[in-house]
Amino acid sequence: MSPSSHTGKINLAKRAYTLILAAFLGLFCTCSFAGFEDRTFEKERLQMGDEIEEIFIKYGICKEKRKVCEGKEEFFASPLSGGFYIATYGVTSMKIINEIISKVVELYDKNRRIRIEMYCYSITKKDSMAKFFGIDTPFLKLELKREQ
Repeated sequence: MSPSSHTGKINLAKRAYTLILAAFLGLFCTCSFAGFEDRTFEKERLQMGDEIEEIFIKYGICKEKRKVCEGKEEFFASPLSGGFYIATYGVTSMKIINEIISKVVELYDKNRRIRIEMYCYSITKKDSMAKFFGIDTPFLKLELKREQ
């Protein structure tokens, strides 16, 4: 075996190693940023979203389900590791907030393996996104932790 063919094989091995390492790191970063969201309690999250919509319709915040309510960005129910979180924006009536809390607690009482967090902001989502340094501090924060 000539020295040049040996060097060529070493360079090829280094390139293959570098390519494999780069592919692994790329995949890892992509998966991390994509979130691999925990959807274990997806049914409960969607149910809670429907119940919040019903409360908003009842109090005139939304006129009808899905079509108008989702576009208003008054609330979000998003996956969270071991459960989900709810964020309300621009809804400051404690009567409405308390009704949502009672639905959240009712769900939690049925299944204490679920983690639920709720954040209520006095400003709208649009105003929150327009702020230069992030969102406001919520005026109410509720955390129901998982029981093992």
